[in-house]
Amino acid sequence: MSVQFVLDAAGKQTAVLVPIREWERIQKSLQKPAAAKKAAAPGAAAKERFKEEFREAVREMKLMEAGKIPKYPLHQLLAELDNEP
Repeated sequence: MSVQFVLDAAGKQTAVLVPIREWERIQKSLQKPAAAKKAAAPGAAAKERFKEEFREAVREMKLMEAGKIPKYPLHQLLAELDNEP
């Protein structure tokens, strides 16, 4: 790899020139940890889905308490939960 350093008048390094192929390799290696983290945490999507569904349930409860949507009986809720995958 032929990296070149750019120096200012005082001799301090201010920039680096990297060959394009090396730069592309660096970019790919920087993107891998994020992809690896997603792959390493397969439950992350399920956790986010649960959190969103819970938020929606709280919104619905508040609307029911305010009388903006009808309340429904507990047996109906339990029946819905039994039918979910």
